[in-house]
Amino acid sequence: MSNITIKEAAAASAVGTNLMAGNRIQTAPRPRFVRRIGVVGSAAIGDASVDLFYGNVYIGTFFNTTLGAAVLPLDAKDIIPVSSNVGMEPNEPLNLLISKASTTNVLAVTLEIQEL
Repeated sequence: MSNITIKEAAAASAVGTNLMAGNRIQTAPRPRFVRRIGVVGSAAIGDASVDLFYGNVYIGTFFNTTLGAAVLPLDAKDIIPVSSNVGMEPNEPLNLLISKASTTNVLAVTLEIQEL
């Protein structure tokens, strides 16, 4: 199992921005899935969100649970389970798209990834 934290480059990145683009773990040679996710930042709790995809398969939308300047590491209360019956095939990309932009502060997203 591995954890990765990705920070938005600037507050209010455009909707549809893929936070995983160019990241070395966007693809992997083994099957895997995201066990848990945490999203923090923006100006108010629940006012920003990201969509998680395995390739083109939509897994879910996840909202920020803590506001502010995305202080890391995330608190345990900010990391929630990802419920999905599907996993990523080998070399299938993990995509994390901004679905609702943060208003003032950058977002930080932590993923807990399990390889099979």
